[in-house]
Amino acid sequence: MADVTANIARVNARLVQGKGLITESTGYSVNHDALKVSWRMMTPDRKVGMTGMNLLLRNASGKISRDYIFIG
Repeated sequence: MADVTANIARVNARLVQGKGLITESTGYSVNHDALKVSWRMMTPDRKVGMTGMNLLLRNASGKISRDYIFIG
């Protein structure tokens, strides 16, 4: 989970914070080799602009093999 969190932070710094947006995790859950991460993206004045979730699937060695993004 620490590697996933670090990658999300890198992408967030480059694509979100650089544009003045704020992304917050609203929770996560793990089920075997699947990880669901829920989030919301807000404007600088804290208005929610988008919500969504990522479904991450890990391969046999524990590395992410698929990342599905659901918006809304």
